[in-house]
This record gives sequence, structure tokens and C-alpha cells, in this order.
Amino acid sequence: MTMDGNKPDKKWQLGLGGVFLILLVGILLALLVPNKTFGLMGPSDRAKAADCASHLHQIGHYLERMANENDSDARNGATIPDLLREAAHSGELDETLLHCPATGAPYHVLSVPAAQFFLHSENSSPIPIVMDAPGAHGKLGSNVLYSDGSFKLVPPEEAEKILAGFSSVPPEIKHESTPEGNE
Repeated sequence: MTMDGNKPDKKWQLGLGGVFLILLVGILLALLVPNKTFGLMGPSDRAKAADCASHLHQIGHYLERMANENDSDARNGATIPDLLREAAHSGELDETLLHCPATGAPYHVLSVPAAQFFLHSENSSPIPIVMDAPGAHGKLGSNVLYSDGSFKLVPPEEAEKILAGFSSVPPEIKHESTPEGNE
């Protein structure tokens, strides 16, 4: 078997079918490899963002329910973090709702008076009260719950601006523990 310098070696020729097969494998790998590698958002990222929005929606419903019950504690100087902390501690609100399903991190609960949620009017602009960390959902952004009960997905830059403008309190629930003995 001689190799002619002008003719390509047959064993290294791919042909149209080979090129197509390589492209197909590349596309499949791009879809199967974790999305962060390619910066793409996949169905699971969108599902986690939707789960997160569901958490915020349930928090909003809880706060609305409190507002409809005319809870006097909420109107007498309590903050949104106070209310959510107490609700989770008492079992009125599932503590897992206070964490982002995508990252597992607690939401930022912005330290605003509960009255902002309960006394909002049609003329007032809604203010953010609970949100993800900036970029919690990658390029999709961060979910934010507003004082009028609405929520939306904002870009990471906007989430950073929101956090910079408010004091954030993690909704850590301190479970009371009993001493085991005297030391």
C-alpha cells in the first residue's frame, strides 16, 4: 500500500454522514452537560425559578391573609421579617417556603414595616419585601415579592440595586432548645 502525496488517506476521510454525526453528538452534549458550562438556561432552571415564584406567591398569600384578619401586631411596629419569622416558628408557614428551591439559600426578607404590606393603596408604588439573592436563577435573574402581593423576575443588576436600597434580614428561625443539664 503506497501513499500518494496528492490523495488523502481514505481512513481519515469523514464524509457528509460523519460530519453530521459529530455535529449531532456535539449538540446532544451541549444539552446534557450542566447549563452553567455553556451559559444556557435549561428546563430545570426555569422549573426551579417557577418553584421559587410559587414560594413567594405562598408567602404573599400568607401576608394577605394576615392583612384580611386585621392582625393588630402587624400594624403595631412589626416588620415583615418579624411576621415571617414568627409564622415559621409557630408552624403557620412552612419554613421551607423561606428558602429558594434553586440554591437552598434563605430569601432576603427586606426589613420594612408590615404596615407597608397591609396599608398599600392604589396610588402608592409597591416596594420589594422578599427576594432571591441576585442571580439566584442565573441569567433569568431573581424573583421578588412586592408589597402589593405581586412578584416578578428581575435581572441580577436590578436585584443588586434593590438589596443596596434596603436592609435585608435573613428569615432564620431560632428554635428554642432546652438545656440538657447544669454545667
